[in-house]
Amino acid sequence: MAWTTSIKRYRYTFIGILAGILIWGFGTWLEIRVEKLPYQLWTLGYLHRTQPLIITFDFAPLLFGLIGWLLDRQQNLLHVISRAKKEWETIFDRFDDLIFVTDAQDRIIRCNRAVVQRLNTSFTAIIGKPVSEVLSTTESDAETEVPGNMHGFSWQGRLYDVSTYPIEVSSAEPQSLFMLHDITLWVRME
Repeated sequence: MAWTTSIKRYRYTFIGILAGILIWGFGTWLEIRVEKLPYQLWTLGYLHRTQPLIITFDFAPLLFGLIGWLLDRQQNLLHVISRAKKEWETIFDRFDDLIFVTDAQDRIIRCNRAVVQRLNTSFTAIIGKPVSEVLSTTESDAETEVPGNMHGFSWQGRLYDVSTYPIEVSSAEPQSLFMLHDITLWVRME
């Protein structure tokens, strides 16, 4: 993924440098006014010798520029993460197979759009429910005559090949991926 390549990428850096220059200028101006010194170049050298704390104002543009640069980096990183999340969700929703992601207690934490369309409901109605409740068979499923029922899982009048994969990520609770591939037509053709 490419980073943002526009001038907006460095806007907080420029703002930080400008703020630092303004603070430096205001602090120097204020010290010149308090000491009642003339506005000349030698006055800056004199202030640095007599007021060692004024040196901290010299670093203000650099410090504020660095803080602005760090804010730019964070904002760009958040932009990249947000875009990657949207891309992942788009890919996940493009599959025709029914896909569930469950937590350690087998509660659904994510499902793709095919599940929502198959159940004719919304994401919020599915998320948080146990996968066994969502995939429970009804009496009509038991009565459905699908030849070769030994080949898969019968649910809502269709026959599915079920695959389960563990999702193991370090420092995260274990999750499972359930994929239900519709094999009804394939079994009927046999």
